[in-house]
Amino acid sequence: MVEEKWVDHTLESSSILVHPNEIPSFAEAIFLKDPIYYDVEAAKAHGYSHIPLPATMPVTFWKKFDIPWLDGLGGVIHAKQSFEYKTTLVADREYQATLSLDKVETKESSLVMMEFLHHTLSIYHLNVLQCKVYTTLIVKGGESP
Repeated sequence: MVEEKWVDHTLESSSILVHPNEIPSFAEAIFLKDPIYYDVEAAKAHGYSHIPLPATMPVTFWKKFDIPWLDGLGGVIHAKQSFEYKTTLVADREYQATLSLDKVETKESSLVMMEFLHHTLSIYHLNVLQCKVYTTLIVKGGESP
């Protein structure tokens, strides 16, 4: 189970730069066909400064963090995610991000205890908030008494 000391804890990342070559494979994996995700000229023709990141791509920013409250946990299930954009994220722009563990809820069934870990990933460019991603993970605990 997650230690209480991690609740309300925020991790800061180093610089995050998405190379334009990373975007097409992600777009293809989620079945996006729009040329704006594959070609910079198509993206610019639609008003973007560079190839835009697909809306769900910021989930890959989690790999930039060493997340201590997840260390040593057994199986983790991705339960829910939502995105709140101020602007579209684009390739070749330097971003910074923070990842916070906002809340831990413990729920118990007749068989097992579970923890619901509520996170916020905040993404900035030049210290201006660009996007927030809210993610809930479920961690299976021990058996219920």
